[in-house]
Amino acid sequence: MIKNVVILALVLALFGAYVLGQRSSEPALLESPSTAIDIKNEQSKSSVLTDNTQADSTVETHHKETAQSHKPADIKKELCDELSPENQCILIPGLDIQEHIFDKNTGNAKAQQISWVLRANDFPTFLEKLSLNKNKPESYIAEQKLNESLYSNQANYPGINSSDIACSDSICAFSVTYSEDESWNGFSKDFFSADNSLIGNLFIQQLMQENGQYESRVMFLPGNTQGVIR
Repeated sequence: MIKNVVILALVLALFGAYVLGQRSSEPALLESPSTAIDIKNEQSKSSVLTDNTQADSTVETHHKETAQSHKPADIKKELCDELSPENQCILIPGLDIQEHIFDKNTGNAKAQQISWVLRANDFPTFLEKLSLNKNKPESYIAEQKLNESLYSNQANYPGINSSDIACSDSICAFSVTYSEDESWNGFSKDFFSADNSLIGNLFIQQLMQENGQYESRVMFLPGNTQGVIR
């Protein structure tokens, strides 16, 4: 009798343990699908962020390498006639300067290319062609307004002599000669702060003429708010 009671107690204990095991496992089975989906979503988000970060890093590195790979000799070959003297530049006839000083993908200005244009032996010829290379009515109005401001400011500084400002639809340029830095500093400060909306990116190349006078060649890109590739 006692033996039967013990066996019955063991059976009941095992059955109770089985039931408790089933109940304790049910919440895990109900929760695990949603938990798995959340984890999967988070993993997929993490993968996307990682991939995008790597892509951005690659693009940035590529742009840096492109900017650094522009050697002076390569830029000279790009812009200057092959008969140009060593370390000097005669611009290739018929060259569309706009195509070479703006990055086609970003619109950023290329400072090294602009420097070669500003130092070109035939810079006065470049100015003449630049003024003829515009199609927008507002470009004519801007050119006239800039020249009025130029000569108004120039009258305040003896010894300052300049060419007319020549503008295409995207580029303006001119040349200023002077013998005293003080005159140039005063003139340039007044002129370039008079109407900043017409200036945009600004580039200045200072040269020494054979007669001992200084020459500052100026190029600016009205309305351009993009960056500059050094």
